Amino acid sequence: MKDYVVTTIALLLLVFGATLTIDIEDLLYPPAIQQVIAPLLIITLVFRIFTSVQVSKLWFWAGIPLGITSSAICLLSLLYNVEGADGFEQKIAYSLISLGYGLAASMLGLTFMGYKSNAASELEEDVPLTLRLLVGSAVLACLLVSTESLIGLSGLLNPSAGLLVFSVILLGAYKSKTGARADGIMSGFVFGSLACVFVGLVGYLFSGLDPKGLGPATETGLLGIIYSGLGVVGATIFFQTKELTQSSVERKNWHLMEIYALWVLMCFAPMSLRESFSFVH
Repeated sequence: MKDYVVTTIALLLLVFGATLTIDIEDLLYPPAIQQVIAPLLIITLVFRIFTSVQVSKLWFWAGIPLGITSSAICLLSLLYNVEGADGFEQKIAYSLISLGYGLAASMLGLTFMGYKSNAASELEEDVPLTLRLLVGSAVLACLLVSTESLIGLSGLLNPSAGLLVFSVILLGAYKSKTGARADGIMSGFVFGSLACVFVGLVGYLFSGLDPKGLGPATETGLLGIIYSGLGVVGATIFFQTKELTQSSVERKNWHLMEIYALWVLMCFAPMSLRESFSFVH
């Protein structure tokens, strides 16, 4: 009971601290709720009712990649719908709220992990593939329905990003040691996102700031991150939890966030404080 009280207080302090800088109505961003909170609720309900899997572990693993995926989808929506510079920074800020939701979810998951012994947990956590397929399909549906309203599902199709991510996953799965297939595939997704960001960045620079080249290059980087974020979330759902090493999943999540942060800063960086003062004066 004490853990729940302390966690509730910490969460309230977190929200209150955020509202001192950001209006509460801005924090309640509908796409973030649809793409991060709704999938986590589905995972919680199904796994809690029908299995003995530690739902908190899944929150810890899936929160960050869900937040990254949602944030990248929102940035892609900005790219598709932008008509001018007015309000550009505010729209970027909205897209980053999804990342905050994912980080908060992972924090909550970490708080409630570790109540069962590892041996007991591994014996109880075998989940039928059909149930995992059901949960994975429902999570994907939440993201696709929201994406359809933002940019249309065709906006998620990019041959360059798809080939880059798939090639690395294929190699990672093939070279994985026996019993480490999950780790190899998740590593493939992380390196796939890095490959897309690298190719997108080179294309971005070669474009010479021509919008005809900037758009596709930026899209490739974002979609590589979206594909990889979805892949990491899928791995946490489809692989048995005993196949995933907690420290390994944690490292991959943070690497994915670092890659995403790099791409956001390269392509969507807000005006610096010095530039803002120069613009005002």
